[in-house]
Amino acid sequence: MKCANCGHEINKVISRYCINRSGYQLALEGVPAYGCPHCGARYFAEAEVDAIQEMVQDLERDFKKVMAIAG
Repeated sequence: MKCANCGHEINKVISRYCINRSGYQLALEGVPAYGCPHCGARYFAEAEVDAIQEMVQDLERDFKKVMAIAG
């Protein structure tokens, strides 16, 4: 596969996935991805993105509960 940013070949890598939301930040280490050694772009497979999105939805729900209690 080729990098969408620079056109170089991409390779399987283990990456970090970071999410910044209002109120919290989430950093996941060890996420399988494809990475470009030339420009540093990272590409995540649909399965990983779906799992991370589900995790974020759960976190947002739990975060709202905590904020409501802390009120």
